[in-house]
Formats: sequence, C-alpha cells, structure tokens
Amino acid sequence: MPAMTGERLARKVRTIHQDLPVIICTGYGEQMAQQKLDRLGGAQLLLKPVELRDLASGLRRVVARPA
Repeated sequence: MPAMTGERLARKVRTIHQDLPVIICTGYGEQMAQQKLDRLGGAQLLLKPVELRDLASGLRRVVARPA
C-alpha cells in the first residue's frame, strides 16, 4: 500500500473493531518482528508469495482464536 503500512492499517482497524482478526501479508518479513505482531493483538504473518495452503492455515488460526 503506497500511503500506509499494513501495521498502521491494522492499528487503525483495531481502534474501530478491536476483535477483528488480522493477517498481514508481506514480502518484508524480516522487518516484521514477533513483538510487533504481539502488539497488534496476535496478528498472523504470511510471507509473500503466499501459497494457498498457508493462507488457509492463517485464516483458520485467526478465526479460531478466542475473542
């Protein structure tokens, strides 16, 4: 996204709906430390290119997580 990072978008969305599951897809995984994910309320990280089985697994994890 040219105007906003995924991390920033996730934070903005969470101010509106704090229980919304978040999956961040990035090609810069080494810059997305686990601490950042934890601060985003347990967001899932998928590294690009995303394979279908990884997307399905990530979706299952965020949807199954208790609110």
